Amino acid sequence: MNDLMKKIKAYEKHHGELFTITGHDDIEYKAVELKSLKKGAYFKRSWQGHNTLIRNHYNRKDQFGPANFSCSYANDMNKEIFLKPTTTVFVEI
Repeated sequence: MNDLMKKIKAYEKHHGELFTITGHDDIEYKAVELKSLKKGAYFKRSWQGHNTLIRNHYNRKDQFGPANFSCSYANDMNKEIFLKPTTTVFVEI
């Protein structure tokens, strides 16, 4: 768990409410770790971001690199990035 998620969890525990962020498009987002999303879920890497991504399959650690999730852009099926399972992402509420 990274520092941002630790701070968010501490806030939620202290205040007893869900930590939400309102983006530039007046939509509320909540921060979660990528590994908590289901396959096919939509998310943004930043609450201010314009690109929406889709969580794809999980790649186990092997000789070619660390464990990660394949994520593709919703508006461009040929773009793909690989993110750590502990990456903090933002989902629409």
